[in-house]
Amino acid sequence: MKGVPPDMLLLMTGSGIGSVDENFIYNQLGYDKKFIKDANYAAQEDRHLFSLIPTLLQPKSVGDIRLRTSDPLDYPLIDPRYYENEQDVKTMVSGIRLAIKISETKAFKSIGAKMNPNNWNVPGCTQYGKGDKYLECVARSISTTLYHATGTCKMGASTDPSAVVDPQLRVRGVEGLRVVDASIMPEIIAGGPHAPVIMIAEKAADMIRGAKN
Repeated sequence: MKGVPPDMLLLMTGSGIGSVDENFIYNQLGYDKKFIKDANYAAQEDRHLFSLIPTLLQPKSVGDIRLRTSDPLDYPLIDPRYYENEQDVKTMVSGIRLAIKISETKAFKSIGAKMNPNNWNVPGCTQYGKGDKYLECVARSISTTLYHATGTCKMGASTDPSAVVDPQLRVRGVEGLRVVDASIMPEIIAGGPHAPVIMIAEKAADMIRGAKN
């Protein structure tokens, strides 16, 4: 439909989970160590891998971040609430199906590419066969945040109690402190934040140079 933004990104990478050791998978993706072993990712270590990673661009589920204690050095409590909105998981299942379809095209078959059979043996999901219920279980079991976390230090109007910084990026209640990064975005954007963060920084530089205090 004209004017409707895309809800899915397919990210292609020249590696797969089996390309790295189990400690990397645990440290970077946060998967449970028993799950990593049961998934048998190590079986792919000596193979050439690539990945087609479905990524939600317009998630409807909203998480939260809270202070664990009054100690600023303590890690905060982060609950992303993945797939709390059922539409998100339906969109993800469609994205996985699309990735599978692309992997089975003539172009990929011409280079000998084929789907990793372990993708159909994700622990805790095999009882669902190979239908959408299985893919939903996979999505709920192994989804992670894709690098670009945003929105933990919201910019907003003085009437917004959830806003941390004002439109000049000044931290409310703190003299002489601004926040200039992806955290000030009031809502997550559809796509990588690299270019928008550069724009935020350029705007902040202009405001700081023009500030009277």
